[in-house]
Amino acid sequence: MVSINKVKAFTLIELLVVVAIIGILAAVGVVAYNGYTSAAKRAAVEANQKMVIKYIMAENTKCEIGEVKVMDGNLDCSNRTTKTILTAVQAYFKDKLKNPIDSSKPGICVSTDPCGNTYNYGSHNSEGVLNLHLIDATGTIRFGTCVKALCSGAYTAARKHGYIETDPPIDFLY
Repeated sequence: MVSINKVKAFTLIELLVVVAIIGILAAVGVVAYNGYTSAAKRAAVEANQKMVIKYIMAENTKCEIGEVKVMDGNLDCSNRTTKTILTAVQAYFKDKLKNPIDSSKPGICVSTDPCGNTYNYGSHNSEGVLNLHLIDATGTIRFGTCVKALCSGAYTAARKHGYIETDPPIDFLY
């Protein structure tokens, strides 16, 4: 008696169908993943802004209740101006606040020295950098972060293309 062994295997068509299904799922997954990561980065930017604002308010309150130095000794309460607050905030957060969009750039920058006005809403290289702008002599501070490369340009155009900021700006009158 002669026995014939039947080899069970998938046909070429079955393999092609499986490969096509895997390709479709991978394409959908990549698009969804990119959406999730950009949403997470935007949420991290907003969380950074809120954290810095709360920190400034808390440290400012410490000055008002009698502390002499706040912000890890970076701000002398008796010589407190909006500009000294901004300088102290940048010094405090320099190594603590990470840029959620581009880790090669700083996490926070006051739009005057020491950043030299390099990172701001008008600069194409400021993605993820939390900018603190001293608007005028009355002590108004605007907090803003660019979340897309399209932020560059004039202020009003930047707001339409991914510039997240506090609204209204925060006033410190000293």
